[in-house]
Amino acid sequence: LGNEPLEISKISIIGQNANQFRILYPTQGLNLTSKAKDSIVVRYQPTVNGNSSAKILIENNSQNPNIEINLTGTRLKGELKFKPAFLDFGLTQT
Repeated sequence: LGNEPLEISKISIIGQNANQFRILYPTQGLNLTSKAKDSIVVRYQPTVNGNSSAKILIENNSQNPNIEINLTGTRLKGELKFKPAFLDFGLTQT
């Protein structure tokens, strides 16, 4: 907090399941003026069932140069079934 601009040099995802998460925005560093706001957009794309955890690492020029934010997600095992298993539309003229 203060009146100086915040320079975010890098935003990355770290941790055991970092490959299950992806940063969509911003794709590079940011400069924020005093009292400015912005967002970090993360997509959870699990490739395995169960729980995943990682952290967003924000490298910046503040008094706390490495800020970490916890991420968690759960992929549930799912199965699609269709009833009826197929549809017969009969003969159609095209």
